[in-house]
Amino acid sequence: MLNTKIMATVAATTLFAGAATAQEFELTLSTYLPPAYAYSWEPLETFVQTIEEESEGRIKVNVFHSAQLFDGYQELSAVSRGDVDIVNMTGTYPSGTVPALSIFTLPFMFNDIQHLERALDAWPDGSWRRRGIGNHA
Repeated sequence: MLNTKIMATVAATTLFAGAATAQEFELTLSTYLPPAYAYSWEPLETFVQTIEEESEGRIKVNVFHSAQLFDGYQELSAVSRGDVDIVNMTGTYPSGTVPALSIFTLPFMFNDIQHLERALDAWPDGSWRRRGIGNHA
């Protein structure tokens, strides 16, 4: 799920780079997860808030949670078709379509949170910490 968030951040950053200053965008984000799952909801809220703040309000993200639009198995197809702009999913659902994503479902990939953080510290500029990625751990 963490890598999905990273990919979504990269996608949003790409929009920032290509957007003309005066243009405004509305994006649709779909997640099958409910807000009650704080471990994923809080970083998602931070992500949306960061997009809106960094774009100075030019990019608005409409969030649909709890499978209001698509369930976990449908989200990859939905974003591929352009039905939504951003999805938040685990590697489990799309791994049937993109087998390489199943690596994120391997047990014991990280020994503990500190091991995960050391891996993330390899991020070129350490920005994952500033952007709220990992703050839920």
